[in-house]
Amino acid sequence: MALERVVDVVVVGAGGAGMTAALRSADLRLDTLLVEKSEYFGGSTARSGGGVWIPGNYALRKAGQVGDPARELADAKRYLDAIVGDDASKVRRDTFLERGPEVLEFVRDHTPVDFSWVPHYSDYLPEQPGGRAEGRSVEPRALDGRCLGEELARLHPPYTKAPANLIVNQAAYRKINLGARTLRGPLVMLRVFLSRFVSGMLGRRMYAMGNALSIGLRKGLLDAGVPVEYAVELTGLAIEDGRVVGVHVTREGASQETGTETIRARHGVVLGSGGFEKNAELREKYLPLPTSADWSTASAYNTGAGIESGISAGAAVDLMDDAWWGPCIPLPNGPWFCLAERNLPGSIIVNSAGRRFMNEALPYVEATHEIYRGEATGVSHVPSWMVIDQRYRNRYLFAGLGPRQPFPARWFKSGTIRKADSLAELAAEIDVPVEVLEATVERFNGFAASGVDEDFHRGESAYDRYYADRLRRRHGPHVRRPRRHHRPRDDLRLSRRRGHRPAREGCLRCPSTRRSRSARRCPTAPSAGPRPTYSSTTWRSAPGRARATTPTPTRCATPSTTTGSRCCRRSGSWRRRSTRRSRRRSTCPAASSSSPTSYTGRRRSPWPARCRHRGRRPSRPGSPGSGTRAGPR
Repeated sequence: MALERVVDVVVVGAGGAGMTAALRSADLRLDTLLVEKSEYFGGSTARSGGGVWIPGNYALRKAGQVGDPARELADAKRYLDAIVGDDASKVRRDTFLERGPEVLEFVRDHTPVDFSWVPHYSDYLPEQPGGRAEGRSVEPRALDGRCLGEELARLHPPYTKAPANLIVNQAAYRKINLGARTLRGPLVMLRVFLSRFVSGMLGRRMYAMGNALSIGLRKGLLDAGVPVEYAVELTGLAIEDGRVVGVHVTREGASQETGTETIRARHGVVLGSGGFEKNAELREKYLPLPTSADWSTASAYNTGAGIESGISAGAAVDLMDDAWWGPCIPLPNGPWFCLAERNLPGSIIVNSAGRRFMNEALPYVEATHEIYRGEATGVSHVPSWMVIDQRYRNRYLFAGLGPRQPFPARWFKSGTIRKADSLAELAAEIDVPVEVLEATVERFNGFAASGVDEDFHRGESAYDRYYADRLRRRHGPHVRRPRRHHRPRDDLRLSRRRGHRPAREGCLRCPSTRRSRSARRCPTAPSAGPRPTYSSTTWRSAPGRARATTPTPTRCATPSTTTGSRCCRRSGSWRRRSTRRSRRRSTCPAASSSSPTSYTGRRRSPWPARCRHRGRRPSRPGSPGSGTRAGPR
């Protein structure tokens, strides 16, 4: 027998939209009930960056980013008219802009959430009429989760592992993403860890981004007395006389007799239950192909129940073939949303024909559109390949890995990363014409030299430059020429970037004409010898998240004379590693030939004062130091 009860308003879904609607309903003194399918609150909002684009809001005014309010509103309307057009009605667009600041003020006044301007985070298409290069995005400030008490345990699991008190906002991420390229990156990271330490000592539980927004909204519901019932799944809408009067739900673990329940609503039903990212059937039906639910970083509970219920009740739907999506890298533990990796110098993306097909630094939604436009031509663009050079890997963060940090072995085992010794071998690995791939690399390197991307105008938009390396004087292709030596040993690794289906990996060896500042020469190597370098990343592109790989460290081509020891180059620096002590005696190659000096491996400082290689092991015959070629170990 079905149970039945009555409230004023039923809200389905405890994400950002659902909780805001429930909070407003309670503010109007309506008896409100919020039901959530999962055991958590926050939904995809909790897994996001929490950014909000609402021009003219209080946070922008506080930051001095709003001059004449009337002019600001007019510019925002021109901007949406230009980039949205007929995809949404003029009335809907204007209402969003006119009432949006009011919504943000309501959230601020009824929750602990406070927003701040994201400095210089450009509009996605700032060159369009009404666009703004300085940006109009805001994000929630960090929030102490202790305000929720035991309810904090129900916060939706994060997209990536981020422990409490590790607070990284948009501005900090932008600096950290450049790794050791600037002093700001390490300093900001130090500040983040110090802040986490202090918060931990004080017993705080600090959260940022989408987590902070979700926690603040949940706190507002607690203060307003709005009940949230978990593990309650929507099965349909209750309809009488052609009008929606409530919802049919089932409770997890309930018996068949008592599992079905009807909740009637006197004033209305709000469906805030998210999209259908995790529903393979709906993706195949509505989205461009190929597609896969495994490529999405959204909440696992977003199966489109609210959309299907509305369609069954005769509701109209629109824009079902589009999404708020972006390229992803298919890592073993789940897709990685490729946000800033594409904007940095030293990288390109190619399709299955080995050709570039877009400005790699496009906003993530636009990048996915370009991927599917290319797919429609008959040339496979899913997956696409992202190629990076070793200088890129030495300088910047990549898919959560720090500069010079080796790729985990499981990334190689999963096939996310593949290696090859030459462009020809790489082309065979990823099944693209070698001549085309070589020509693409050569052409792009020409753009890098001139600073102008003649094909896709990369670096010309203010958005392209937001995540870019600002130390580079040119903002064009953002790549360096590959390095060539007399005996090149540059490993270029390709990691896959995937959006809608698993990526295939490939790797290439990229010769270079320039010497790397970061690669230090072994003191015993001849000046004309090769310098070990490596670089590159391949990734699959498709809507969802992007993934990439990193090169493994190259070892020094100068073997050590002492048994069990070796001089190796790892991450751009020279160091000696010894697995056991040796009593063998050798001669320092830098010592005077007229008075050779011997040393014992046991001693801590084997070299005499006159040897300029104090503390380093000599080379043996066959190493670069001896004048004959020696391969890498």
